Amino acid sequence: MAVYFGPNGTLERGGGVVATSGGALYAFYTQSNASVLLSKSTNGGSSWSVVPGVAGSTISGTTLCVGWVSVAIDGNDVIQVVVSSSADSTWSSSCTSVETATDTWASWEQAAAYGDVPTYPGCSLALDSNGKPHILYINGVSSMGSVLDRVYYVNKTGSSWTTAAVVSTNTTINYRWPQLLIYANNDRVAYYTGFTTAYIDYWRVYTSGAWGSTATGYSTYVTDAARALSGSGSNWYRYPKVSTSGSFYEGANGGSLSYRTSTLTSPVAHAAAVANGNRYIFYIRSADSDVGVHYYDSALSQWVTQTVLAGTYNQTTVFWQYNFFNGGTAGLHLVVRNTADADVYYQAYPFASCVSDTAAAAAGAAM
Repeated sequence: MAVYFGPNGTLERGGGVVATSGGALYAFYTQSNASVLLSKSTNGGSSWSVVPGVAGSTISGTTLCVGWVSVAIDGNDVIQVVVSSSADSTWSSSCTSVETATDTWASWEQAAAYGDVPTYPGCSLALDSNGKPHILYINGVSSMGSVLDRVYYVNKTGSSWTTAAVVSTNTTINYRWPQLLIYANNDRVAYYTGFTTAYIDYWRVYTSGAWGSTATGYSTYVTDAARALSGSGSNWYRYPKVSTSGSFYEGANGGSLSYRTSTLTSPVAHAAAVANGNRYIFYIRSADSDVGVHYYDSALSQWVTQTVLAGTYNQTTVFWQYNFFNGGTAGLHLVVRNTADADVYYQAYPFASCVSDTAAAAAGAAM
């Protein structure tokens, strides 16, 4: 059953759900473009309570205005939080943390400064095997009298952030939707989307201390491509949507794309996850707004399509976390926003069973 935990929220500016080693869940999302909100569940997502968020936070006297938020949890159960500002260069890409032992926030610090405020701010936080934070983000760069959105990368070494390095190589187009994936051996993939006459996915792999050449993928035509890293941290997959008819393609480790399906009833949003040898694409059907999953069942060696959540939803965001269910069963966090009342809902999705569900509001706390 989907559990209600927040009114009038938005998932358009990012967020996330992470789990501590003890099984507590922390859910982040945004509201009114100015606040990072947080709730906590200690019973597997059945109910939620408010943890004071960071509404009205300031850096150098300037109030936080959220363009995007990305979160990750380290091996010490400390949650790292990165925000990209949508209003000014003071905030730019800024970082803080939440100590889950006491549910207290650390002070904000600037991880990287903007050249100019980007039109479409975005950031992606990933932690390496040592818990070190790495950020891929959109930076505004002045060019010929206008501001272009480009992709930059920064990480924290000791107590200091490195000098930001430009990752995107084309200096005449805008980029959006950065995502950083880190392998088990700490190599990483920077994935992002550029726009010319269509959306095109790009990526660069960082290995042996340097970024490799830029690779260009399929034109997505409509929206961003979903990406996922395998549980072992050794393979990554991309799922561009290449038409409004619901066609999805799959590519592994930057290789060529293979056609998967055109039977997803014109999905309007999607995300991906990889676990236990299976691969999952989550989407919203435009015909009825149900949340569905199209997944590859490794035991059956075939793709299967099922309804996950029936209702009127949009802004589906999928967050993958190992072993967040009691007993070590791998599962996934599904966060959706109901178009009828703009409220935000949570649902647990165990990979061991793909089951249909019906939306229902349960007792919860506003985030």
